[in-house]
Amino acid sequence: MKKITLFLLSATLLFGMGLTSCDPSGSSEYHTTSFAPLHPQGKIWYADQQLDSLSVVSSDSWRLTPRYADGLQWFLVSPDQKEVPAGYIVSTMLKFTVSPNTTGKVRNGDIGVSTSYAQNGTLRMPVCQLPYLHILRPARINPSEPFQPYFGETLAETAGTARLDFMVYDSDSAAHTLVSDADWLIVPEKNAHPAAGRHQIDLGVLANPTTQKRTARVTLTSAGISTVITYEQKAKLNL
Repeated sequence: MKKITLFLLSATLLFGMGLTSCDPSGSSEYHTTSFAPLHPQGKIWYADQQLDSLSVVSSDSWRLTPRYADGLQWFLVSPDQKEVPAGYIVSTMLKFTVSPNTTGKVRNGDIGVSTSYAQNGTLRMPVCQLPYLHILRPARINPSEPFQPYFGETLAETAGTARLDFMVYDSDSAAHTLVSDADWLIVPEKNAHPAAGRHQIDLGVLANPTTQKRTARVTLTSAGISTVITYEQKAKLNL
């Protein structure tokens, strides 16, 4: 009977989103394949997200095949196969290269890992890329409409600030812009070309001197994709 040398792996890695079985022939062989870390809903990328990683943890040699819902090859995965020595469980990092999503639609696909132990079948993980940038605040108002995201906030009529919180994934900072279409909602000059990473910005808000509510739009652009955040300011109180 063949012994299996188990590396120190957490129960989550071994028994989470994976395939596990014993050899039906009655030997002590143990077969397991899983993704790590776990992503119960699959991999979800934002429109300007172009690099990511994931690991395959397996006791068997494997081969990976990507599938694209629309037939267009919008992401690549490397490596696409791994030889695993008998008696070992090996963790292999997958590297994803994703093209910016300029389609205005959600892109879907999946990756499938088939191992040399055919009884385990194929382990699959769905992947998708959203058509908009990663805005954390203001919150998305219409989460049921993935093709038409709406981010917005209502502001008081008085002067103050409005917090804008977002992530930029693309590395070409010179091509990133954050602009306002109204002179009463001010983007600080230092934030006009945000670098890759998370940004928490206080936009300047001037008091509304009129008795009519007014609207301003801030547009964030990264990797050729623009997402609009809408701010509505209340009217001045007519006392």
